[in-house]
Amino acid sequence: MPMKRLLLLLPVLLVLLNACKKDEDDAPPTDGGDAGPRLILKFKFDSTQVRLNNLGQPAAVPVGHGAQSPVMNRMSAHYVEFAPSATTLLGAGDVVYHAPETTLGGSTAIDHDLSLEVADGGEFLNIPLSDLAPGTYQWLRVSLAYQNYTVKFRSVNLNLQGTIASFVG
Repeated sequence: MPMKRLLLLLPVLLVLLNACKKDEDDAPPTDGGDAGPRLILKFKFDSTQVRLNNLGQPAAVPVGHGAQSPVMNRMSAHYVEFAPSATTLLGAGDVVYHAPETTLGGSTAIDHDLSLEVADGGEFLNIPLSDLAPGTYQWLRVSLAYQNYTVKFRSVNLNLQGTIASFVG
């Protein structure tokens, strides 16, 4: 009888041992890069965030205009730059990410097939902190490449919702 119990217990033990493994999100990337501190950028979507203008100041919706706050589903960036000040010229800061581009259709354009899209909380960039030039940065510039979001609309007296895929760049 003890041998039968052992044979029945063995598969249960193997399943439990297999379930105990390190979460891969906690492990540093295996990109062959620096194993030290890392700069990790994640997109955080908040449909209740205060509406801002192009200078980062709160902006109101003009009288007589309508607006809604869409629910963001996925997003991708074309360009990420740390700038020392608000007046730093575009490209004069420390550019830490530039999406793949193509000239297949003529002019230079974002290659959306190679772009990384992430959902809320998704890790967009993970590089060694040593790749960021030492300095003090007051601004983070992010040029979006793609946005996927859900909006509400009304048609034929029905309240509906739809998804918009917006290729920005």
